[in-house]
Amino acid sequence: MILDSIIGKNVWFGGYSGTANVLLTRKNIHYKIKDKLIDTGKNHFGAVVSTNCSIGASVIIMPGRWISPDSIIPADIVFSK
Repeated sequence: MILDSIIGKNVWFGGYSGTANVLLTRKNIHYKIKDKLIDTGKNHFGAVVSTNCSIGASVIIMPGRWISPDSIIPADIVFSK
């Protein structure tokens, strides 16, 4: 499932992939771009997946993550960087 996320054009998600949108602490999600953290002001926020990305099967993208343009995320991982 793709939950509360922003998805660019020409993005492909493999089977059983998706985004998480809530932290276990229920605190606000901080969106990270490079080394800067930005408070979204929301406790539900998924990920931002830029244009031309391929997300492999069984990938989970944690809340507040940014996937840069033209990225390829291999199958069967949790993307939490």
